[in-house]
Amino acid sequence: MDFFKGKVALITADINNDVARKEIVEKTVDKYKDININNAGMIHYRRVSNITPAEYDELFDTNVKSHVFLTQLALPHIIKTKGSIINTSSICGQKAKWHHMGPGTVVSNIARRLHGKYQDDELYQQFLETQASAHPLGRVALPGDCASAVAFLASDAASFITGQILFVDGGRNCIAAGVATNVKK
Repeated sequence: MDFFKGKVALITADINNDVARKEIVEKTVDKYKDININNAGMIHYRRVSNITPAEYDELFDTNVKSHVFLTQLALPHIIKTKGSIINTSSICGQKAKWHHMGPGTVVSNIARRLHGKYQDDELYQQFLETQASAHPLGRVALPGDCASAVAFLASDAASFITGQILFVDGGRNCIAAGVATNVKK
């Protein structure tokens, strides 16, 4: 992953806050003029019948509104440099504008954070094994798999690609969208 050395900025901010979004663009525009990657996302595992208005607002604000308004702030710089806008989501979210990268199950803390039971290492390993068996390539993605796809979409090699969905999911979308998360001990 030497490609990313010195090219990535980690900024901790509340993506749902107007001031924070403006600060994100101000902190990155001089160094990263030509790319906007929208990579924030969350989920509440609730049925429509029992999701609260506050949970719905949090989902919409994080998964949609923040991306729209962060892109709006970055757009003048993206247009000027003829850069890229890349949106990421899970394989569950298959509609997008601009470049879109939809990963399958990725080794990360997302499942562990959302499901308290996956704090248990044995259950988390079972979850990853279950997910690996659901991907035709027989494994789950590593963060570098997703990072390489983003690097490609942001590169000159993808300069004639726009408005497409790139599944980085080991073939999972060929079988079914969604992630099975019910692993029991």
